[in-house]
Amino acid sequence: MKKSFYLLLISLFFTLLLLTLASCGGNCFYNIWGSSASDIYAVGAYGNMLHYDGNTWNKIKTPAQHDFRCIWGSSSSDVFVTVINEPIIHYDGKVWKYMDDITKDCTHIWGTSPSDAYALQSGGSILHYDGKAWRIIYQNPECMFWDIWGSSSDVFVAGGNKAGGSFIIVHYDSDTWVETKFPGKPWASLLDIWGSSSSNVFISGQSSDIFHYDGNTWSQMDSGAGHGFTDIWGTSSSDVFTIGGHEGDIYHYDGDAWSLVYNCEDCELWNIWGTSSSDVFVVGGQGIILYYDGENWSRIYTGSQASLQDIWGTSPSNVFAVGCGKTILHYDGEAWSKKR
Repeated sequence: MKKSFYLLLISLFFTLLLLTLASCGGNCFYNIWGSSASDIYAVGAYGNMLHYDGNTWNKIKTPAQHDFRCIWGSSSSDVFVTVINEPIIHYDGKVWKYMDDITKDCTHIWGTSPSDAYALQSGGSILHYDGKAWRIIYQNPECMFWDIWGSSSDVFVAGGNKAGGSFIIVHYDSDTWVETKFPGKPWASLLDIWGSSSSNVFISGQSSDIFHYDGNTWSQMDSGAGHGFTDIWGTSSSDVFTIGGHEGDIYHYDGDAWSLVYNCEDCELWNIWGTSSSDVFVVGGQGIILYYDGENWSRIYTGSQASLQDIWGTSPSNVFAVGCGKTILHYDGEAWSKKR
């Protein structure tokens, strides 16, 4: 969540987050992704990239020099990484190379196959890759887009108006792009998307409202929080969690209403991920890891004080958390251990 950045930030939330990262010396891993348990990448500041082969983490050299922002791939031989102030880099299973110059300063990336990838650009553009070249397929210079996700032939993009005052959702139905605006707060934006299908999509951000798409229309759901959210994740239309950043709150949707289910006092919560409704992890500042077993939330102490930025895994017994200080933590189903 630290875009290119200092001139493009549109909220106090991002300013505070940047200050948190600055205190870590900038040596942060921001994102983790893998195609399998023996093919995992951690990417972060100053072009730092590590690869895990199932046994050890090894440093990977790429052409990029600036911060990596987001990583996505369709397989071990088709991996994309967005880079601040540089074009996207791509791995074909043999070598990392820059892609088209048009992809310079992209932030998020998502796709379905080697010939169907989408990237968000800081200038309010949405780009598409057909396996041969990138091209701009949607553009609104007044927008700042923060997240992209899709299901089947539907693609959803969340963001806000750069001047403030509007939350913006862009939806592609395989035929046309449709932009929907909702009244927002000054300098606020929608930040994160989660869905289980094209008819069950949730979007959260710098609003206490959660936006839901049922396949036909968008609706605003009042969480009752009184503050915004940093991330959202779920398992079904009746089991969705969203977390409240500096507030330390976790809210849950049961199919009928949102409710506060946990508050971590003095916590900063950045990312949520899980494998099922009874195996949910949340990470945040000062080494915070929260765990939900389907009945109760508990705080896990790992000994790390690093600000944890992302969490991801391949199974309940193979989970990784990454963050500042080039920290990598691993959970084997029984205990957390520091790998770096």
